[in-house]
Amino acid sequence: MGEHVKTVETASIPSRQDGTAESLGCQNKNLSGQDFSGQDLRGACFEGARLDGANFRNADLRETNFRDARCVSAHFDGADLSGAILDNTKFHKACLRGAILRNTVLRHTDLTLADLRQSDMSDSEFDHVGFNGANLEEANLSRAKMLAPRMRTAILCRAELAEAVIERPVFRGTDLRGAKLDGARITNADVLNAFYDEDAASVLTTASGCDGK
Repeated sequence: MGEHVKTVETASIPSRQDGTAESLGCQNKNLSGQDFSGQDLRGACFEGARLDGANFRNADLRETNFRDARCVSAHFDGADLSGAILDNTKFHKACLRGAILRNTVLRHTDLTLADLRQSDMSDSEFDHVGFNGANLEEANLSRAKMLAPRMRTAILCRAELAEAVIERPVFRGTDLRGAKLDGARITNADVLNAFYDEDAASVLTTASGCDGK
């Protein structure tokens, strides 16, 4: 008896008829598991969509609307999300390795346990974003502005944080060893049980008044 092979349908969105995000609308639809890899989806609207396990690898997602979308365990490896709308988007356990999110504003976005290794988030703004347990090894966060990011047990080894402005971060159990903090301004940090080396110590202990490991 032959083995059953599960196929994943390659999805496409409506053509650009009037040039608006609404003309590319996939809002509030269940598109879990769909394959959008490599597609030009600039300006598309996925607001409120369910995209669990969807494949957006290497897709052009600039200025795409993912507000309130659920992208649990979705794949965004190498995708360009610069300027995308990511308010309240759920990227729990999603893979964004090597993704580009330059000059992007994230508000109340959930990146818990996400893979953000080698991603480029430079010059972006983060407002109460959750990074708990996320892997940001060698990620570029230079010149980022972060308000109250939650980074419990996150991995920031060798991450680029030069000239970043970070207010009230939760770095409990976070691994910051090798992180580059040249010119970074960090205030009111919680670094209980965090791991960091001597180069970062002066910045982090001044910000928190606590000792790391």
